[in-house]
Amino acid sequence: MWGSLATWREAVAANRPDISTDGGVVQALVVRTSAATDEVDVRIDAATQGATHTLRIGDAIEALPGVSQQRNTFNQIIGVTVAIAVVVVALFFALLTVERTALYGVLKALGASSRTIFGGVVLQALVVTLIACVIGTGLAVVIDLAIPPGSLPFTLGAGRVVFSTVVLVVAAIAGCAFSLRRVLRIDPAAAIGGTT
Repeated sequence: MWGSLATWREAVAANRPDISTDGGVVQALVVRTSAATDEVDVRIDAATQGATHTLRIGDAIEALPGVSQQRNTFNQIIGVTVAIAVVVVALFFALLTVERTALYGVLKALGASSRTIFGGVVLQALVVTLIACVIGTGLAVVIDLAIPPGSLPFTLGAGRVVFSTVVLVVAAIAGCAFSLRRVLRIDPAAAIGGTT
């Protein structure tokens, strides 16, 4: 519940004069109930004739100064991290493609299509990404078990792990897609001869 301090002090003095405080003390009230939250909100606000504003826990957290800004900052950090992952994967597979140009030229000379070769590049990216995700998830589980409950605001949920894995897989596919143009341009004769 959020209300002005004057309203709070007036409500406490009227209902519990034995616990009323002077002007320098601030208190909060948490109401727990088994009833539907919407009903409780409406009943409390109606009982105080609109002098209070009752909030659910999630809404109360969002109402705290800086919470939404902090969430936006973390979302931006995650976005930048994904962008960096795309660039790193793109550079890695561009380098890998350059190093394997002769091999791809041999595969093309043997009849492999550019689509098949690029599929192999994508498969490599997926395998590397999934192995990295398994290792990262394992380390996160170990950290979650090692941190005493309540000491740090760290929660490991299945939804977050799945979301992170999907984002990294998409980043890996997008990153290795940058090497597609080079794979399509490989000329088997030039690649085998070492002029590309």
